[in-house]
Amino acid sequence: MTSHLACLGLGVEDGRGLERVVQHGLAHAQAWGTRDGTSVVSWQDGSGARLVLALREGTLVDVVPSFAGTPGVLLAGLTPAGPGTADVHVADVVDTAGSVLTRCAVHVEQRALLDAVPWAGPAALVALGFDVTVHADAGAFDGDPASLLGGAAERADGRAPVRFGPESFVPTGLFTDAPGTAPAPVALLHGTVLRASRRRVALTGQEFVAARVRTAPGEVDLCLPGDVGEVRPGNVVAGGVMLVARLADMAADGRGRHRRA
Repeated sequence: MTSHLACLGLGVEDGRGLERVVQHGLAHAQAWGTRDGTSVVSWQDGSGARLVLALREGTLVDVVPSFAGTPGVLLAGLTPAGPGTADVHVADVVDTAGSVLTRCAVHVEQRALLDAVPWAGPAALVALGFDVTVHADAGAFDGDPASLLGGAAERADGRAPVRFGPESFVPTGLFTDAPGTAPAPVALLHGTVLRASRRRVALTGQEFVAARVRTAPGEVDLCLPGDVGEVRPGNVVAGGVMLVARLADMAADGRGRHRRA
C-alpha cells in the first residue's frame, strides 16, 4: 500500500514534509480562476505531477493531487456525490453515442470553480495507483490471483471462480451501504499498458511511473510509485486506484465552456 502523493513522486514522511511541498506549489503556481471568493491555482512539475490548490482569504482550503494527463473518457451528468459534498463528484462514463459504459466517483481538479452542474464533456481521468500490481500480459494476469474476485481460487459451491477481465473496471467507491456514507473516488482498475515512462520530480528527487492504460471506460493516465519496477507496453496492471478528473472543456480561468447533461 502506498500514498497518493507517492504515486506522483511527492511522497512525504510527515506534516512538515507536506507543508514544504504545498508551500513550493503555492510559490510557483499559476492562477486558474476565482469563484465565490475562492481562488484556485495550479502548480505543475516538469514531470507532469500537479497540485491544484484553493485558497479563501489567503487560507488554504483544498488540495487536489493530480497529473498532466490527456482526455481519454467522456463524462456525463457530473454532480456532487451528495448534499453538501464538495470534494467528491459522481458521473456516468459514456461512449460517443451517449450510451453509459460505467459510473464512477472522482475528485475533480476544477471542483472549486464548477458553477454549472450537471456537467458533460471529455475529461482526462488520472488514476493514482495505491495498490496496483503489474503483469507481463493478459495471459499472465489471467493465471494470477490478482484476477480472481476476492482472491479466492475456489468457491464454496464448487463452481468455477469469477475472474476479472484484463481491461475491466469496478467503481468500488460507489458501493456504500452504510447510511450517511458518501461515495469515494476509488475503483478497481484492470487495463493494458499502451505506453509508459519513468519520471523524476525536481523538488523531491523522487521517481514515479506514468502509464497510459486502456480499460473499459476508455484511456486513463495511471501513476505509480517509483519502486514499482519496469512497466512496458502490453503489460496488464491491476488493483486499487484513486480517481481524479480534469474537465477538458472547462477553461482554466474559471469561465469554462460548461455543457449541461
